[in-house]
Amino acid sequence: MHEVADLPKSHDRLDQLYPAGALDLPVALSVSAPRNLHTPREYANLDPLLYRDYYGTNILAELSVTGEEERVAVIDKAWPHSLNDIMLLVASDSHRRTHVEHIPDPVLARLLNAALAYTAMASDEQTVRRFDLDGGRLTIGWNCDPTRDRDGGQWWDKTLHWHLNLYPRQTQAAVTTTPLRDITDVSVRHALVDPFSYLAQQVLREALEHQLPALKAGPILPGDPLLDIENRYPVGLKIPLPGWDYLGTPQCRDLLRMLHTTTLHAYHQISSALTDHPAVPGTNARGTYGIWERPRLRLPADAEQRLDRIEWLSPETGSSLLRAHALLRDVSPRQMQTLRSNRHLAARFLTLAGPSYNITFMSPDPTGLEFHDQARVLLVLQPKVFSYIGHTPALGTSVASIINRRIGPIMGSDLLEHRKSLQHEFLHRVSTTP
Repeated sequence: MHEVADLPKSHDRLDQLYPAGALDLPVALSVSAPRNLHTPREYANLDPLLYRDYYGTNILAELSVTGEEERVAVIDKAWPHSLNDIMLLVASDSHRRTHVEHIPDPVLARLLNAALAYTAMASDEQTVRRFDLDGGRLTIGWNCDPTRDRDGGQWWDKTLHWHLNLYPRQTQAAVTTTPLRDITDVSVRHALVDPFSYLAQQVLREALEHQLPALKAGPILPGDPLLDIENRYPVGLKIPLPGWDYLGTPQCRDLLRMLHTTTLHAYHQISSALTDHPAVPGTNARGTYGIWERPRLRLPADAEQRLDRIEWLSPETGSSLLRAHALLRDVSPRQMQTLRSNRHLAARFLTLAGPSYNITFMSPDPTGLEFHDQARVLLVLQPKVFSYIGHTPALGTSVASIINRRIGPIMGSDLLEHRKSLQHEFLHRVSTTP
């Protein structure tokens, strides 16, 4: 255990990757979420094709897509992130769909139109008044994260699923924040704002250059921590969208696929320059490495030469990557064996073994009447290397929050009826949406 005991202290050095101002970011350590009285035991679902066995009666509906075998399953989460949340899962009896590039275009369109119906529900006058949705924060997010060896509660390379959440104004008002620098647990600090988040978004900014105008998406907003503080945005690459209706367009689907493939290619190019990870983008995000294996760092001179050969990478960003490379350490066989036998430590101290990111559609504007038509809409891409949590929404006055699903109120009959009725309203809307 000695080597693992040294990990938190050695991880302090990664704070050097934060740009000036980042450690002043306001974050929320614990945002309560409502709970069911009888929550099922969590267990690993290693065969996502058996999703009906895993989710059981929590599957509210399955939305068919004409001409496609895949379906969009609407699921009532056993561990909600908010009173109003709904989960959408790309379901199949024969394929595991893990990324947007794997999903047939009509299925992705069905998924996005279902998400669009949720945003419309958040501004419909009768729905807003009936469910007290005025003044909430709406987010639509999903994670792309191969983390089976860091988290025993899920299958490796998750089946693609989206979280539709509307956090009520009461939840927003109750959020208490603290500066990131005051989080004494280093792994929690890095979970809230990944040390690589700003450098990674600069890498992606350069990899994406000149691609966005053709997709009618806005320019990438500056990656300045002060921008996050002043506007209460989530940390990450931010692309303004024309509005919520953009989700229903072919350009939005193309944008999502382009973001994924660009992230995947950039990850492999940078990873193979800094480590002996093969530069093999595509089917296997781990190259020749498997579960509980990590590539080894290259010598600094070798890494520098390889970075210089990446044509789209600027010299300034290459220099920043070299500085980051100097802060990294290999995982020794002894450490890996200890981490493998302790999943809690692995989730906190082992880096991700493949390209990981979260994408969120969100608005800094509160929900309410005309929200769907008038709200500003951002797509936020959050690259992850060290963070052990997926979606960290900007709630209250924070830029990132940890949702604590074990301390919130147990849902009594009133809250359960609210939740059930809202889900019924959503199902009515998506059943009439093509």
